[in-house]
Amino acid sequence: MASQIRERYIPVSRIMEIVSPKVGDTILDIGAGDGFYSLQFAKAGSKVIAMDVSKESAETIRKIAKSEHVPIEVMNLDVCRSFDLPPFNKAFFSTSFHDIECRVDLVGRITRAALKPTEITLIEFKKIESPGPPMSIRMSKEDLDRIFFWAGYKLAETIDLEIHYVNRYIHE
Repeated sequence: MASQIRERYIPVSRIMEIVSPKVGDTILDIGAGDGFYSLQFAKAGSKVIAMDVSKESAETIRKIAKSEHVPIEVMNLDVCRSFDLPPFNKAFFSTSFHDIECRVDLVGRITRAALKPTEITLIEFKKIESPGPPMSIRMSKEDLDRIFFWAGYKLAETIDLEIHYVNRYIHE
């Protein structure tokens, strides 16, 4: 279901433009799911660390990375549990941030651990009736802004899509 929604509603080229993965970047793909974006970022030359709580997702990403001959480090973990974040300069959440219970704490930990400047890009569902998660757990742009502004980030860019929005924040 997630891949069908992504294919129909999220133009990959726009996501690649806003994230702008390149050699020298280390990108945390948090809630990596099937690893689709992890693979795209790795193919662009970035070091990618795919994080997902699901053992099945982690194994899927490992298999895809091996079959595509692309190095992706995979961490099967709950980001709300204490662990050391590896050095990175970009973080990415594709429709996963709303599912994370420790959002504010995680953003604080990311901010303390990240190399500066730091970019965080999030794809989230709009709070409108559409395919996707229940309305009760969707986050508005303003909800995201409050969390990231609290942590010292500035909104750098927003893309308004049919049922999603994409926000990119920078911390210098």
